[in-house]
Amino acid sequence: MRGAIAAEWTKTWTVRSTYWCLVAAVLLMVGMVVPNGLAIRGQLRDGVPGANAWPATQLPIEATVYLVQFAVIALVALLVAGEYGTGQVRTTLQWVPVRWRVPASKSLALASAMAVVSLPLTALGVWLADLTMAERGLPYSAADFAGTCLLVALYTSLMCVLTVGVATAVRSVAGTLVAMFMLIMVLPLGMQTTQFLRDLSHYVPGIAGVDLMERADTTRGAVVLVVWAAVALLAGIAVLRKRDA
Repeated sequence: MRGAIAAEWTKTWTVRSTYWCLVAAVLLMVGMVVPNGLAIRGQLRDGVPGANAWPATQLPIEATVYLVQFAVIALVALLVAGEYGTGQVRTTLQWVPVRWRVPASKSLALASAMAVVSLPLTALGVWLADLTMAERGLPYSAADFAGTCLLVALYTSLMCVLTVGVATAVRSVAGTLVAMFMLIMVLPLGMQTTQFLRDLSHYVPGIAGVDLMERADTTRGAVVLVVWAAVALLAGIAVLRKRDA
């Protein structure tokens, strides 16, 4: 298993798509945080009715939920489902013949890599939010800052595992991206029609991630995401064992 994880780690950091996706993640963070921070500052400065001050730790969470995570999902889809398109999966399975170890090692390597990347990326988002909102943001403590960085990293790593499972089952980069977009964005929006469905939407990944990172219900959000990630990974392993390469 250690060899399989090491191999996946090496593959992750020796392809150009990893760096392009990380550049996209940085640009998406900047592109979401800076305009929002400027808008909040402008509204508060001009006394716009209904304008609310936010802490700088909130804006990176919003950026992660709506934009940044899709750069990470695209990277995972390319690294996992892309192997089926190129035929590289045959080599992978030849060297890791125990089938469940393949998606498991990919999950561990990618989740840990993206968790580490998320820490400085979130810190960048907080700094940009502070800079653009000037002194009009709500106060926050060092503990709030550290908690936001860690919770965003946790969310990102769990979304990596979920995407590995979906990509292993679907075996298509485009199909994985569509499935994840439907699951994270479209499904929660469609569940806002009634109060019952709104309550139920806290048990789908997108809203559970918001609950986790905004600390509305950290425990429930974490448990829901862990369950979704585990189910997706088990489904991917089941498909791999049945269909192989």
